[in-house]
Amino acid sequence: MMRRRCGLLAACVVIVVAALAAGGGCETVAFYSQAAHGQFEMLAARRDFAAVANDPQTAPDLRTRLNEIADLRRFAVDVLHLPDDGAYTRYAALQRPAAVWTVVATPPLSLAPRLHCFPIAGCVPYRGWFEAEAADAEAGRLRAAGDDVSLGAVPAYSSLGWFDDPVLDTFVQWPLGRLAELICHELAHRKLYLAGDAAFNEAYATAVGRLGAEAWLRARGRSDELAAWQAERALQAELRSVLLATRSELATLYDGPLPEAGKRAAKARILAAAQARYVAVLAARGIAAARPPELNNARLAMLATYEDAVPAFEALFHAGGDDWSTFHAAAAELATLPPAQRRARLGLPAPEGIATASPDQAR
Repeated sequence: MMRRRCGLLAACVVIVVAALAAGGGCETVAFYSQAAHGQFEMLAARRDFAAVANDPQTAPDLRTRLNEIADLRRFAVDVLHLPDDGAYTRYAALQRPAAVWTVVATPPLSLAPRLHCFPIAGCVPYRGWFEAEAADAEAGRLRAAGDDVSLGAVPAYSSLGWFDDPVLDTFVQWPLGRLAELICHELAHRKLYLAGDAAFNEAYATAVGRLGAEAWLRARGRSDELAAWQAERALQAELRSVLLATRSELATLYDGPLPEAGKRAAKARILAAAQARYVAVLAARGIAAARPPELNNARLAMLATYEDAVPAFEALFHAGGDDWSTFHAAAAELATLPPAQRRARLGLPAPEGIATASPDQAR
């Protein structure tokens, strides 16, 4: 890995930026420069868990949580057979609400996300920004051009093994089940990543995150946290069912014979009804939505990326006797298959996505 060959972090970042931006225009260089700068700042802010624990200014609840994460990390290595490297063994306080902000865009009458292709990660249905203002500007430009856009605040991401990703203040105090799911999810990206197949990568990591979090909570006797996390997952599943039904309605509409004006009008009605159903699900649980959720093509497109193949990966885990080594080997074997065969094995339709002209263009 590059991090093993570079003596200095700064040198690593410079090399990565130079490699990625080679042959690109000014916008390409600007995009990768902000990415490298943001990554450098994050890594430079890392502190060993011990240093944080020994700091007299560290709050007791943070000390407790870092001990829990250290235990989770060891469990992930010993039981889940996830990579035993330096990821999530250090802590970084970014003092902002998210690690990165992602922008997803689709045409107004399509559920196919616009793809952005990068030399390392392959083609993915989003671009990430380390500054909220830059992401908001990108989202505004795409909306002005007519796209449906989803702007998301992301608490964590994986550098895919290039760097030792730290625990961040953006998620460290999450409820324990959700925190365990996130860390197992991100570690799974370091275990297996198939460039250019976001649906495979995210569904595999989502399955690992959910199965791994449950295994750890059960093994540690954290019954209250397990019950709270299962209740949260049940709510999210109910909300996902609303979104999946909406996506199906829109897919039928977009493939249908109506003229463009008719499709736009029907789309507005479908999304308004879905928003009402979404709020009703929350209300039934006694949750008042501060503001209605943003429902559009882009939001629904990302739902497919993360969720569609999760049941297939969970079935793969159980088919192997709930053995983690067997599961990872079976997933790795799937990754070697031709794309069409792999998607068929996972029960996925033909891939969706509209490629951009180059990595620095969103249209």
